[in-house]
Amino acid sequence: MWAPPHVVAVRTAQRPAPPAAPPDPVPHAEALPPTMAEALLASRSAGYLPRALALIDEWLEDHPPTLAGWWAWVEDGADDRSPYTLSQYTAMMRTAARLFHPELLAVLQDPRVDAALAGLRNRAGPRALLRGATPLPQQLAVHLARSSQPPWSQVFILLWARGARVADVAALREGSLWRVAPDVLGVELAGTKGQRMGLPTGLELTLPPWAMAELAPITAPTPPRTPANDRPQLFPWLSAPVVTAELRRRLGPSTVYTAHSFRKGAVPHLMGRGASAAEIAVLTQHRTLAGLSPYARRPDDATRAVLRSTTQSLWD
Repeated sequence: MWAPPHVVAVRTAQRPAPPAAPPDPVPHAEALPPTMAEALLASRSAGYLPRALALIDEWLEDHPPTLAGWWAWVEDGADDRSPYTLSQYTAMMRTAARLFHPELLAVLQDPRVDAALAGLRNRAGPRALLRGATPLPQQLAVHLARSSQPPWSQVFILLWARGARVADVAALREGSLWRVAPDVLGVELAGTKGQRMGLPTGLELTLPPWAMAELAPITAPTPPRTPANDRPQLFPWLSAPVVTAELRRRLGPSTVYTAHSFRKGAVPHLMGRGASAAEIAVLTQHRTLAGLSPYARRPDDATRAVLRSTTQSLWD
């Protein structure tokens, strides 16, 4: 295997992806008071830093904490992880290193790290137009919600009604849902990334009568008056793997649908019904329209109409 000058060549081996988070990530910060380590772990969304620390463990388990060692880790996962995934994982490791492994920053901040990842992405070319989770059709989403018993019926309704991430539904607390009108549900957005985006902290969703009835046991009469974290979670057991496992139980082990399929299906469905990308981003809490575009696959109707008329002018 060819190796650049001054970089030691290492063997390539397949590794499973992605790694599981360690059961107790606090030992990574042994020099810190335990309460500070716990606060640092809470500085990012739930699971982000434990997963990043698991990636660092994966690197250091077989390779030294050097630039050549990091590259060997990259090559170990190259068969199972795209250059884009490796870039994302390296960014996660860099974030975790700043807090828990400062001795690794010199390696992860080396300009050759980003340059090497850019080279891998350039060689791989653009990502596939259709990628990620398979979109869930509207008919199947409704069927799953109507044919399930609580709490699954409630979870499926909330995932579809907002084009939500599982983390968004898991973040809901007692009092996070309230009745605005017989067919309108208020939803608190506290605890999601929307808090850091300057977007509304609550939404009002129109739901059919059967969905309002399913959610009635966990719906309050008025909006919450206390901080979200002072109230118990509605679904403390909820996670993406748990949702995917339930879909496989309901639809069969070979189903192509996963927890993220609700979000991937809701966005193009809304766009097909005339909602603009900006309006959908408020509902789904996407940070940018660029972040929304992989879900939409095409511009919204207004943008499509403008592009069709203006591109015609190029030929008139």
